[in-house]
Amino acid sequence: MAIRGKSAVRFSADLARIAGLPVTLHEDGQLSFGADVEIEDAGVRKVRSLCRVALDRPACEAAPDEQPAYFMYNGVIRAGDKATVADWNLRFELTSIPAGRIGRECAKTLGHRHNLRGGSSQRDAEVCEVIHGVAHFLFEFRGQTAGEPSVVYYVEGKTGDKILFPPDTLHLTINPGAETCIFTDVVVRGLSGDYADFQSTQGASYHEICEGGGTLFERNAGYRMVPELRRVQPREYPALGLTKVVPLYTAFLERGPEWRFLKHPEAFWETFGKLKAEIGLQE
Repeated sequence: MAIRGKSAVRFSADLARIAGLPVTLHEDGQLSFGADVEIEDAGVRKVRSLCRVALDRPACEAAPDEQPAYFMYNGVIRAGDKATVADWNLRFELTSIPAGRIGRECAKTLGHRHNLRGGSSQRDAEVCEVIHGVAHFLFEFRGQTAGEPSVVYYVEGKTGDKILFPPDTLHLTINPGAETCIFTDVVVRGLSGDYADFQSTQGASYHEICEGGGTLFERNAGYRMVPELRRVQPREYPALGLTKVVPLYTAFLERGPEWRFLKHPEAFWETFGKLKAEIGLQE
C-alpha cells in the first residue's frame, strides 16, 4: 500500500479545553463538534490529489482512491458567538492531518499562496494555533520565478503555539509526528489559494522525510536554487491576545477587531517588524 501509517496512538480526544469550543478528534482524524457549533463548509482532500507535489509520485498515485490526506472545517463558530463576529469579515477554521506518509515523505497539505484580493497589492496574512500533535509550517518567499525562493524557513508548532503566516508567502503544513496534527486558523473572509507554484516544482523547496523514528528535510531537486532552511521559534504576542494559554478561538472572539494585519496585509510588518530578521528578510 502506498500510504503507510506509522504506529499512531489510536484514540478519540476531547479538545474543548485547548480549542476553546467543543470539538472531538476521532481515531481516523476526523473531527466532530458540539451541537451548538455551526460549520459553513467541510471537506476532505484525498492523498491522490497531492501527486503533483509529492516526492514519490508513483507511491502517491498508488494510494487508494478514497485515502484521506487531511480534513478541513471552515467558517466554524458557536451559534451564540455569531452576532459578535458578524461584521468582522474574518472566519475561524480547523485542519486535521492524520499521521502517515506518502512513500518516505511525511503527511502534508497541498500547499499554496493566497490569491490577491481586489484592491490589495499584497497577499493576505494568517494566524494559526496547533491544538493537537506537532506541525511543521514551511514558508517560502518566492524569488523572481518559481523554483527560486529568496527565503525558506519553518516553524515547529506544538499545542498552544501561535504561528504567523506573513503576507505573500508560499506555505504548507507537515505532520512529522505519530499522531494526528490539528491546527486552527483565522483568516479574512473570501480568502482563496493559488496552488500552481508548488505543483510546477513537484512540491516545496524541501520535502520532510520520515525515517528511523525521526524526520529530516531533503532539498527538492525540482528547484533551481534552494536557500538554507532556517528554523524559527514560535512567539507570543500578548498585546494582541496571542499567547499559549489562551485558545485562538477565544482570542479571536475577544480581540479579533484588533487584528488589522489580517484584513490589511500592509499592516503586517508594521505589527511584527522584528520577525523580518528572524526569518532572514532583514539581516
